[in-house]
Amino acid sequence: SAVGMFVSPNFIKHENNHEWVKRNYRKVYALNFLAVLLISLIMCIAAKPLIFIYGGENYYNVIPLFRVILVSSFINNGFRYMTANCLAAMGKIRANMIVSFIGLLMQVLLDLYFIPKFGAYGPAYSGIIVYIMMAIVLFVVFNKKYDVLSLKDYGER
Repeated sequence: SAVGMFVSPNFIKHENNHEWVKRNYRKVYALNFLAVLLISLIMCIAAKPLIFIYGGENYYNVIPLFRVILVSSFINNGFRYMTANCLAAMGKIRANMIVSFIGLLMQVLLDLYFIPKFGAYGPAYSGIIVYIMMAIVLFVVFNKKYDVLSLKDYGER
């Protein structure tokens, strides 16, 4: 969240300079992805001591659920959030709202299916699916505007 808040003013300032947005989005997205991945991996590896610190040995049974929720959080913060924040900052709030509304509906519907089937893991599983969908759709919207997937600026030098 802090990365998104920090970079947003720069993206607002340069939103009409597509090459600047493309170049810097790639950098910030990659750095954010790597930072969130590193933090998620550390927390996943250190799950047992973290759970012990916060709740004690009696809560070791939540470690597998904790790790599934970390995957959901990684997808949300490593893939979705950066793009959503940049789009919102650059005035594409409508796209964010539509994707968020669809995500909310998907979350509720998937929870209704997954909770009876998987118990406490159900919302974590549905969160993973919803955040993947939201990340893809938001990235497609961003890419349509700024062509961040284009490799032509790398090949013609």
